Amino acid sequence: VNPNRELNEESVVIHGITDSEVKNAPQLTHILGEILDALSGKVVLVHYKNIERQFFNNALLNSIGEGIQFPVVDTLDIEHAIQRRECSGLFNKLKGKKPGSVRLGHARERYRLPAYQPHHALTDALATAELFQAQLQYHLYDTTQKAIEASAKKSFDKLTPESMQSQSFNEFYNEWVKTNEALLTELYG
Repeated sequence: VNPNRELNEESVVIHGITDSEVKNAPQLTHILGEILDALSGKVVLVHYKNIERQFFNNALLNSIGEGIQFPVVDTLDIEHAIQRRECSGLFNKLKGKKPGSVRLGHARERYRLPAYQPHHALTDALATAELFQAQLQYHLYDTTQKAIEASAKKSFDKLTPESMQSQSFNEFYNEWVKTNEALLTELYG
């Protein structure tokens, strides 16, 4: 974010990014338009929103005097909720069951996803996307499907007899799903 400042040793060790790699990097103000265009209308997928949003917000505050907030889906929050749910209840308390680590690598291990070298932007992004897909597949599909059906039913029940055009709920639901899939595809590209 600041190619004019020397990197501290701890950061170089963690991220593997050296001073020589950032010395020719563009200033944030020169690429800000591209970044904002890329974020516009999108929900960003992250693992630990407190770092991702705060990092970018602080970088903007330091460079242009104005911050930013943007919507995120946080795989760490999702995994934290899953771990809490799986350890809840009296029986689990009696067994001493404790939530597992929600660090990216540990969360990925639970889903038998391949290990990646951590703290590299591109591989962390890929690892987070794969984790999100696994979370959806293993935990959220049934819940999401029930929520989608309930939402469609609520919309169907609000229709007036004149606007229903003699549609059954199943016909309405199939059309409703197609419309919402198209909207989501357009929104998330």
